[in-house]
Amino acid sequence: MLALAVQNLVSPPVLFFGMGLGASLGRSDAVSAGIINTPMHSPEAHQMLVSLHPMGRMGDVSDIVGAIMYLESARFVTGEILHVDGGQAAGHHAISRVAS
Repeated sequence: MLALAVQNLVSPPVLFFGMGLGASLGRSDAVSAGIINTPMHSPEAHQMLVSLHPMGRMGDVSDIVGAIMYLESARFVTGEILHVDGGQAAGHHAISRVAS
């Protein structure tokens, strides 16, 4: 979980840096990833992590790759933050599910 905490501390400055570059350099976008199923997370933590997502699953690396490929092909998109997080950023549904 320490790695997740460090990622959360680093992510906002990186995202705002990407937005600023998009405004000044022409094309710069960022992908804001949710919890992705990687070896970083222990199998014991998977069920709890899945419960944090409105979609009921953790993301796969292929979800992030698809987002990056979209941004690469979208030639008129710049300064955007694309949330690939299973719905976590869209209303914080997961907080109410965990609390109940």
